[in-house]
Amino acid sequence: MKSALYFFALFSLSSSVSVASGIPIEIPKINPEDIAEESEKSFFFINDAPGQKKDTLFFNAKQWIAESFKSSKAVIDLEDKAEGVIVGNGVIPYPTKDCAGACELIASWKYRFKVKIDLKDNRYRMSFSEIEFFSIPAYIGGGYVPPVQRPLLHKKEVQTVKDELQKLSATLAKYAENKKTDDKW
Repeated sequence: MKSALYFFALFSLSSSVSVASGIPIEIPKINPEDIAEESEKSFFFINDAPGQKKDTLFFNAKQWIAESFKSSKAVIDLEDKAEGVIVGNGVIPYPTKDCAGACELIASWKYRFKVKIDLKDNRYRMSFSEIEFFSIPAYIGGGYVPPVQRPLLHKKEVQTVKDELQKLSATLAKYAENKKTDDKW
């Protein structure tokens, strides 16, 4: 009997969810061809950093992490200057252009990931893995929306996150270039 009730509750939740404000949210059905393979959920970007020696780029990367993620101490898990490697964790906001009346809810949505930066003279590779969607609990319209944590699910979501992380990756080269010109004060 318990398993039948559990199945009924799970089935009810899978077809439609109602946010505490009473606005029904349809959970889209995912076509099996649209489900992302595990191999699609990790990626890397190689960027040029002209005129940047590995040691200088390493220092600039640590500063970039501190400014991009608010605290390098909370982000960096491993750093090896001799090898030119920095490994850490990052979080980016859920990319959206229009929150369609659910701005408070969407503001609690984020993507968490593991990042590895391999540095060489004049270039670096930024690798992203263990990417997952999460949200913090939110109170919307007097109701409670529980936290969510899940891996990336479908190809469109993977591509959206990949595009955002590619933009993030390119900002290190711009940061390093700006640091080079800032030294002449």
